[in-house]
Amino acid sequence: MRAAAHITRRLLPRYQHALHRVYRNVEAQPEPPHRQAPPQVSKVVTLTWYDDGALGAPYGSVPPEAHTTLYLHGFQYLPHQAVFVLPTAYSEAERALRVQAVARQLAAQGIGTNLRHATPAISTALPPSPPKTARAHHR
Repeated sequence: MRAAAHITRRLLPRYQHALHRVYRNVEAQPEPPHRQAPPQVSKVVTLTWYDDGALGAPYGSVPPEAHTTLYLHGFQYLPHQAVFVLPTAYSEAERALRVQAVARQLAAQGIGTNLRHATPAISTALPPSPPKTARAHHR
């Protein structure tokens, strides 16, 4: 009984005072601005991280006006693979800077940039079944 009276007399008034302060702060502070969605674009370059560490874009999916931007930032066209590739000889930091620069320049041209991982190949074959072992029945 004394504990309940102590809570009612001391703790609840402090709690209510703190709660009212929180409500006043919320009313006084405006909601932070939301980030705007990027503008819609009709052309997009999708850069893909491949399993071997290469970063590239299939030639057929790259708008012609983006070719020069890719070349200027170190991408090479490999005709036998029909892909623009950023060589793995660059360090991770150099590659990141080049990708950022490509994205900025393409955005200035009204071309969007996506970055994704290559999807793993899905095997249609079933995994081998475990070998059957004979069980000895002991009675």
